[in-house]
Amino acid sequence: MLGAVAFSVQAKRATLPNVLELLRQVLREPLLPVDYFDEMKAERIATLEQTRGEPSAVAPRWLQRQLTPYAPNDLRYVPTIEESIARLQAVSHADVVRLYREFLGGTTGELTVVGDFETAACVPILQRALAGWVAVQPYARMANPLVGGMAGTRHVINTPDKANASYAAGVMMLIRDDDADYAALVIGNYILGGGTLSSRLGVRIRQQEGLSYGVSSSFTASSREPRASLTITAICNPKNMARVEVCVQEELARLLRAGISADELDKARQGYLESLKVARSSDAAVAGTLAGLRYLDRTMSWSAEMERRILALTPDAVTGALRQHVDPAKLVVVTAGDFEGKPAGG
Repeated sequence: MLGAVAFSVQAKRATLPNVLELLRQVLREPLLPVDYFDEMKAERIATLEQTRGEPSAVAPRWLQRQLTPYAPNDLRYVPTIEESIARLQAVSHADVVRLYREFLGGTTGELTVVGDFETAACVPILQRALAGWVAVQPYARMANPLVGGMAGTRHVINTPDKANASYAAGVMMLIRDDDADYAALVIGNYILGGGTLSSRLGVRIRQQEGLSYGVSSSFTASSREPRASLTITAICNPKNMARVEVCVQEELARLLRAGISADELDKARQGYLESLKVARSSDAAVAGTLAGLRYLDRTMSWSAEMERRILALTPDAVTGALRQHVDPAKLVVVTAGDFEGKPAGG
């Protein structure tokens, strides 16, 4: 699913019906004023202009371009900041109106309400909002498979006169979120950098060597195609970038070579499961989770089973999954910063 329109509202029990009625009007009776379109267009172009030379914007985008190498005329293509600006400049008010009239509808989607609300007052409003709302263009999901043959590469982008530099690296792997090794990779990532300060990258790069203002890793896997990614990001002084790169390589290699201990697994498992429990304390987060599960024809029992799989993990299972799916030779590394400017304080 590459394009979607999402709405999130929060209201008290007494006012929720009125809020939903306003939402119905926005969806079914939009004004789409041209002056507001011009204002939003200018604001978005200005925001992109400001990020044109920012390392924290340039490095992650360039990494995604390497990990998803599609042609410019493909919907899955990741444009450069310059290309995004040009595309926005070319968009007209008529384009937006046509998109709304032809592609938006109520036949495909998920709607979730969580909290203290009166069903009899809210459901009829939602039914009226969706009744007869059929898009001219039928919904079709676009597949996003992993592009094969990807090799490890290194890219250096100079951004003059910027105090901070950004490191972004990623490696792709053939795995879905229902794969037998998925739970092990989730915890493996948490140990590497998902646990922020308590992670291996956090302890080594930020606490021990004081090289980075922030370092972390992230693991995501598709629910539809065997496509997953492990990404690592860090922010540092440009003069520290070479050392940050070495530390990342060394910690990833050490994790794959020596594996993890039982104590390390227990702490990571406890921290990760606690973060899930905290997320479930928010009605908004629960609503989002339920909507995502329904889209995949899943229920909360799927999430419960995943937690049981995490509880059953062993150090050997986590280490084995990391060794099988994470190939450091295929790591794509992007660094952006003022590497040609004056030294700090110069």
